[in-house]
Amino acid sequence: MVQLLGNVPHHKLVISDSVFAIGSTPRLGWSDETIPPEVSWIGNNNFILWLGAPGSYGGPKPEGVTFLEGAVAEDKWISVRNKWLTDHSLPPQNFPADYNPHEAPLMQIPFGP
Repeated sequence: MVQLLGNVPHHKLVISDSVFAIGSTPRLGWSDETIPPEVSWIGNNNFILWLGAPGSYGGPKPEGVTFLEGAVAEDKWISVRNKWLTDHSLPPQNFPADYNPHEAPLMQIPFGP
């Protein structure tokens, strides 16, 4: 969950219990990937999952965020993704190499009571 707190124009980004999965080096390289120090990470379940080759992550690792790579990152991503899918009445996917099992960029998600 991402919240903006404060009065315009001075917002503070608060990230709570979120998972960020990254599968490849950014097009502009790691030096272009930053997280401002003003970001507040709250909760005990904030993760950065590196799904690329273990040992090759060059991005930020903020304090208070759990960084995972290798098989443990893949397992975490599959678990989080499948929970989201089943919570939205979609079938789980158990293919480790298929991080995004649905065609992009559009997927119809059923909404109901």
